[in-house]
Amino acid sequence: MTTTPTPREVTEAELYDEARAWIADCTDQLPADWADLTAPEVRALISRNYTGGWDAFTDALTHAHYPHRTR
Repeated sequence: MTTTPTPREVTEAELYDEARAWIADCTDQLPADWADLTAPEVRALISRNYTGGWDAFTDALTHAHYPHRTR
């Protein structure tokens, strides 16, 4: 019997913190002041650089069945 994994609760602040950390770790398009990126700037960088874009990034953080973490 398999169970359907339930989505993990992730606050908006956690989501953007993870996104900023991923940008810092994984892109070469990192502004010097990456910690101060606005939400639209974060979403734009993730959309351009994360396979599957912003939706895939948020899914990876909120669904336990994904086999990887973003960083």
